[in-house]
Amino acid sequence: MHKYKTTLFIITLLCLLFIQVSFITAQSKQNAVIPDTPAGKQLTDWLRVFASGNQDEFTRFIAGRYGKSLIEQDTAVDRADRQARVYLDARSFGVRSIEKSTPQEIIVLAQASLTGLWYRLTMKVEAESPHRITEYTSQRIQPPAGSQKKLSERELVKQIEAFMNKLAAADAFSGTVLVAKDGKPIFKTVHGLANKAYNIPNRIDTKFSMASVGKVFTAVSIMQLIEQGKLSLTDTVGKLLPDYPNKQVAGKVTIHHLLTHSSGMGDMHGAKYVCRKGILRQVRDYFPLFVDEPLSFEPGERMQYSNVGYILLGAIIEKVSGENYFDYVHNHIFKPSGMTHTDFYEADIDTPNLATGYTNFQDLGDDYFQFHLGQRRNTSLYSGAKGNPQGGASATVEDLRRFSIALRENKLLSAKSLDLMTTTKYFFRKYGAGDIYYGYGFELENINGKRVIGHGGGDLGVSSVLRWYPDSGNYTVVILSNYDRGGIITIDKLQEMIIQSQK
Repeated sequence: MHKYKTTLFIITLLCLLFIQVSFITAQSKQNAVIPDTPAGKQLTDWLRVFASGNQDEFTRFIAGRYGKSLIEQDTAVDRADRQARVYLDARSFGVRSIEKSTPQEIIVLAQASLTGLWYRLTMKVEAESPHRITEYTSQRIQPPAGSQKKLSERELVKQIEAFMNKLAAADAFSGTVLVAKDGKPIFKTVHGLANKAYNIPNRIDTKFSMASVGKVFTAVSIMQLIEQGKLSLTDTVGKLLPDYPNKQVAGKVTIHHLLTHSSGMGDMHGAKYVCRKGILRQVRDYFPLFVDEPLSFEPGERMQYSNVGYILLGAIIEKVSGENYFDYVHNHIFKPSGMTHTDFYEADIDTPNLATGYTNFQDLGDDYFQFHLGQRRNTSLYSGAKGNPQGGASATVEDLRRFSIALRENKLLSAKSLDLMTTTKYFFRKYGAGDIYYGYGFELENINGKRVIGHGGGDLGVSSVLRWYPDSGNYTVVILSNYDRGGIITIDKLQEMIIQSQK
């Protein structure tokens, strides 16, 4: 009897402790009370409309509540388009704290209900009734201090699995994810369909387009040729391609400028590309799209992301190596890395186990794409004939893991060259919760003194990521998705978890 009472007492005590901990956890996630001010009321109303997920309601709210000057700068439809993309990532916001509150301005910290990622929301309104909105922004931020606890590797894997299941249940992710530690996989998952029309599921070995992740292959190829003494970072386009017709580019632009997107060259996706995309199969096929375009600034002056710069690097690889670009990458990167399921597949030749891309964007012509919630189109009308040196190869998550290992084990380049490639050269952009910089073919970030190295890729129906965390447990993350934003929201949260695990 005494033993029974003691056991009952312990069980009761544990239950009370569980209830208390649960209550504290719930309290920490309770919404803050938004002040009953003009700015607070507008924010409250907007958050309610935003949570509806109705893009038409977004448009009506913006048209009716935004100030005249804002609507003149950008239409309600276009502003609703951008908010729809945020909705796809967040679904709704829970306001956790108030940073600033005056009658005409309110700034709050909030968490997205889908991902748990943190945002700073700012709402400003006019002083006079009806207090029209003069500014609304949602900015991704790092988690506030003390909001997270350190994770063990086991806890990290469990949280990643739970997070991916949540995304899949909300149809926010389709594709494959691989997380490795010290090069060895500790987590893999696959969700969604490779082809919706035929109900074909994605597999862990399904091939997905990588878009701009392919720039890393081009950059590594250039560095290999530099190591062989066949070119240098200071060589100009004109020295390497004497027949290049744009004399401004030929005389001023160097390999360094092309690798770092600081050449002053631009993009190629416009009317010319749309008309020719079905016949672009070799590197020089792209030259008519950009060869006559003048530089937009002096090379080295600043950074401007340039897809055509990497096309030009592909042509230089061909000239210097004597090999076709696609053969060179296959022979000197894919093959030595063991990437047996990676290639630049041609769109009009059936490739087994290759995922179809699905996009929320509709092409309305003149390089204008409109975003639509709840409506995913396949990308068959958009896809070109073949990938190229600026992106478009397709791979599996395992192949990209093998590539990352080969690169870091100096099977493709020397340690000195890899270090040079992953050293900051230019500021790239403010993205999400941090500042992104660029090296030679790599995007670089530093979060609380911890390096993040890799590259992302995005296009219609493509969202891919390859990232390495050398100072945060030596994790590698590979994400391949056939949804526009699948990789974006996934890496944002996984990166937060990985950095958190090493505090």
